Amino acid sequence: PPPSIPDLHLQSIQPVTGNTNGANKVETTKMVDNIPNIESVSWSPDDSRIVFLSNGNVYALEIAKQQLSVVNKGQKDCGEAQWAPDNSKVVFSCRKANSQTRDIWTARYDGTGQTDLTADLEDCYSPTYSPDGKKIVFLSSRNRKREIYIMNTDGIGKIRLMDNADQISDINWSPDGGRLSFSAGWIGPGSTTLPSIYRIYVTDSNQKQVDRLTSDVRIGNIQWLSDTFIALTRSHIVGSDRNQKAIYQPYIYVIDANSKAWKWQNQVSSIWPGMSWTPQDYSDLITYLAKRNRQ
Repeated sequence: PPPSIPDLHLQSIQPVTGNTNGANKVETTKMVDNIPNIESVSWSPDDSRIVFLSNGNVYALEIAKQQLSVVNKGQKDCGEAQWAPDNSKVVFSCRKANSQTRDIWTARYDGTGQTDLTADLEDCYSPTYSPDGKKIVFLSSRNRKREIYIMNTDGIGKIRLMDNADQISDINWSPDGGRLSFSAGWIGPGSTTLPSIYRIYVTDSNQKQVDRLTSDVRIGNIQWLSDTFIALTRSHIVGSDRNQKAIYQPYIYVIDANSKAWKWQNQVSSIWPGMSWTPQDYSDLITYLAKRNRQ
């Protein structure tokens, strides 16, 4: 039989009133069907639309009308779609039909107004709007090295913030938009080859300040909780297996980005990508995926 195709559903988190059998039923509405490999679903800031990826295309769904639009037009292998904070556009990375490298594009949710913002740079990806929607941070790969850039939302004013690092990932804006955190495996002579967290101050000039916040441990799932605190996962070596390979134990940590002091930690059995913190008014809650050991 052909493989099953996942559908996109909209589900209320409130119980349905008037339920006579006493069960906590919720309403579920199928929004999209027969579109394969749906992933990376995210809501627009005004909750009126959803953007998601499917087989290298970017789709936007208007919830009230259940109207589906293709955001990218003529590009391929798209990814990392994100709404602008003012709902006006979607930013994403895509390859042109005749290109092997990616560019950063913006477009309206219906696919109109497309603009290639990085035609003057090599392979570009992982775009993220600043909290105020005035800047976009992204990665560019050149000579197998990843570089961090910021630019205005029209593609003007590109500034290279980091060009001597390796294995850069997990780029996040601080809520005030004045700093970026990221993971990198190497910055400058004599630095560690294991990923550590760095903080970089964002300005409109080529002046920049970079600080390393963590020591030589495996880190990931970096996310700002506030302008002061950053949440992340760290993995420590706790032993070795029969093949003498290191066994790592993951922990969830919170670090003060100003004092570099560790504020909280919690050991978990194992953790998968996708850790998410609740909004700042509920910042004592966390959701994450973990593998449970079978007895």
